[in-house]
Amino acid sequence: MITDKFDLLGPAYADIGREAARLAGGQTNIFLYVEIGDGWVGPSLFKDEGATLRYIDPITMALSDLLMDAWCL
Repeated sequence: MITDKFDLLGPAYADIGREAARLAGGQTNIFLYVEIGDGWVGPSLFKDEGATLRYIDPITMALSDLLMDAWCL
């Protein structure tokens, strides 16, 4: 049986969302921007605070690993 790419990416994206929300203190009003290439990943995570966006630092290796795993799918 051929696996649809979304069958693989759906759970990977859910894991990324959970880790991003954890980094934002459980908040779900967040924005994740990612640049990625062969062997590198550059994520930026922001929390919507109404009139402003707050940059969330530090980004963990766990998030970077999840992003790289999804990209490799």
